[in-house]
Amino acid sequence: MKKFKITFKILILTFSVSCQNEKRREKHVGSDIICNNLYVEKFRVSGDGKFGTNFGGKGDLYSKWLTDSTNFRMFLGTFDDVWSLIEIECQGDNVFIKKLAEQKTDTVYKVINEKRYNIGNLKKQNNYK
Repeated sequence: MKKFKITFKILILTFSVSCQNEKRREKHVGSDIICNNLYVEKFRVSGDGKFGTNFGGKGDLYSKWLTDSTNFRMFLGTFDDVWSLIEIECQGDNVFIKKLAEQKTDTVYKVINEKRYNIGNLKKQNNYK
């Protein structure tokens, strides 16, 4: 019976973690203007909170979206409030998106992914989700 309880708990834990949708936008945390009438929207995807960070967890998981509020909304990715972050920078008609992660041995963040988008092309796609 004890083996069944442990197996059942592992099954429930696996199911609950695998059902997270990183792109869901249910819990809006805030929006900030970036540049050229572009906004970044931040949503809380899940929360381990302090409990998760005390035991090596990631803390709360967030998603970021880039939008101009009329023509497009683009998913930028997810990050947690402990080990990673997403930076957005505008230069002329381009927007640069960087995902950074803290190194386990240091408090320095390393760029793990970097993309460049042309703002005009994003608006022409008319991809507003």
